[in-house]
Amino acid sequence: MHLYLKRARKILQSQGLSSLLRTIFLKLSTTFLHTFFNIPKRKIGVYNGIPIPNLHITATQDVFNNMEPHECNVIETYIKEGDTVIIIGTNVGMSTIKAAKKTKKSGKVFSYEAVKFKLDIAKDAAQINNVEKQIEFIHAIIEKNVYIPEDIDESVNVLPASKLPDCRVMTIDCEGAELEVLKNITIKPEIIYTEIHPHLGVNIEEIKTTLQNKNYDIVSCTQEESLFHIVAKLKNKTNKKNN
Repeated sequence: MHLYLKRARKILQSQGLSSLLRTIFLKLSTTFLHTFFNIPKRKIGVYNGIPIPNLHITATQDVFNNMEPHECNVIETYIKEGDTVIIIGTNVGMSTIKAAKKTKKSGKVFSYEAVKFKLDIAKDAAQINNVEKQIEFIHAIIEKNVYIPEDIDESVNVLPASKLPDCRVMTIDCEGAELEVLKNITIKPEIIYTEIHPHLGVNIEEIKTTLQNKNYDIVSCTQEESLFHIVAKLKNKTNKKNN
């Protein structure tokens, strides 16, 4: 109940009373239709070709073809069959499922998400896409985020980056904790992609320096509105597939 009150307060403060009342109405109507007529609470949207059951039943758009293009490009370019991959920031599972499809049955994806309801959607999406056996979903924050969404419940664990398992490719989208993650990892992924949030106080040059100090070359650094996207590759590594 405490979490619902926090969400309601946030909507009221940021969007006003009418938006709060609309949200409550949609929630109640969805529950009613699901309970008495067995209508699913969410309908499927297709994100870069990946079906995910995260849309409200009243949503009019259900195909989205340009979601997270930088992270998706890294997944398509660098991940190979049999790879072990870490995704920090599952959201509703699009990038995680793309990674699992690339690694195929011989690979493994560890996917970390702080918001429980998003993780539940991602788990459902993994089953729809027949990749659930290749993915281990973990409800956790990696390091301590600068920005903590209201949707995070109190049961979530804070996991030190030093506890992350070995992997060949790692992607990071963790709302302001990216520098602490990079500083504290003890593993050496061959490829690291990170989304950088300067508006949350993250310094792009410090990110670059941290990667270079850990023996990484910066492959690319691009800006998209207020965000930056970095791809880094470990020096003196060949593109061998994990065994």
